[in-house]
Amino acid sequence: MLRQGELQYYDLETLLADHAADLVVVVVAGQVVGSGFARLEAAKPYLRRDRLRRAGFHVRRAGPPREAHKRADCWRG
Repeated sequence: MLRQGELQYYDLETLLADHAADLVVVVVAGQVVGSGFARLEAAKPYLRRDRLRRAGFHVRRAGPPREAHKRADCWRG
């Protein structure tokens, strides 16, 4: 379904520069297994709130063994 080669799911440069966004990368045993972001955005006019957090997640591969979760490193920018 996805093309071959290196893929960039998020626009990382924009997310890192955006002070209204948080980016998370999860590494287990030296390999990236997932990433996600939350960004503060203007809400649609029909909603009660004027701002909301939009979240997106990407899992690179199926979850590692349960014990590996205890050793997961998480980088947040």
